[in-house]
Amino acid sequence: MNRFVRPVAVGAFCALLAPAQTCLTTLFASNNGGNAGGAVYFDLSVVNPNGITVTDLELNLSQALVNDPFSVDVYVTPTTAVGNQTNAAVWNLTSSGNGLVAAQDTPSTADVADFTLAPGDYGIALVLTGAGHRYTNGNGSNQNYSNADIELDAGSATNAPFLAPIFMPRVWNGTICYQTASECFLLTGLRQWNFLLGSDAILVEPILVIPMTLSTFPSIDVPNDNGLVGLSVYVQSFLYNPTVYANDPIKVSDGLDFRIGVSTTPYGPTNQIVMWPTGSIVAQPGGQISIGFAIP
Repeated sequence: MNRFVRPVAVGAFCALLAPAQTCLTTLFASNNGGNAGGAVYFDLSVVNPNGITVTDLELNLSQALVNDPFSVDVYVTPTTAVGNQTNAAVWNLTSSGNGLVAAQDTPSTADVADFTLAPGDYGIALVLTGAGHRYTNGNGSNQNYSNADIELDAGSATNAPFLAPIFMPRVWNGTICYQTASECFLLTGLRQWNFLLGSDAILVEPILVIPMTLSTFPSIDVPNDNGLVGLSVYVQSFLYNPTVYANDPIKVSDGLDFRIGVSTTPYGPTNQIVMWPTGSIVAQPGGQISIGFAIP
């Protein structure tokens, strides 16, 4: 009877950590603006080694069109927008989205089709239909914005996409919302496995896959139930990143057998990821299963 109850109990205390959305905002304090159907341009550097996936944009649009529908097309060019504002041939239409115009100097949200940018430098052009950009004149101190993942340098504008005259410096008023790829995953299950994946082996038959990063290690709360003593929970770290590790995108660790209230034992071959238990070496009922890991 206990054998059927325990997997349900373990499943209940394992929480999936979903990747969080992050946003970078320039400003919403316009003192200038362009024609309906115009474009703004800025440079974007992706410094997160796993790249980003852009999910939403917020824009500052002309108040005369409040509650009207608008659409935005996202064009991308390698390296920089500077010098390319009137060279339509170098721009690639990468995504589009739409929304309703909000009051001036407040965000008008566009749910754009998700698109991924690998680490590197890009020029970005945002071309509107049904609305005009509001933006701020650049003064040297209001043109650069950054966080741990991206750096934004603004920028310029044109009243028609990819056509002179070019107005610069102009600071795009807006927000980029994005997700970052997990650097690693924790495979968690109740049985050992030996599933060969190229030159690597998956050592856990996973019932949960928990995203984690090099700065955020997962922990799993163990219910305060002595009936769990002796139950083995198996974990293994797994990385798939063809952007950073093009020649060997899959990296795995050995496995850890957390036998609740009894022991923690490594098993399987030592691979590219180093993994170890943190906190209490023996996970007790009412305690936690926690790991640390590193990619040498």
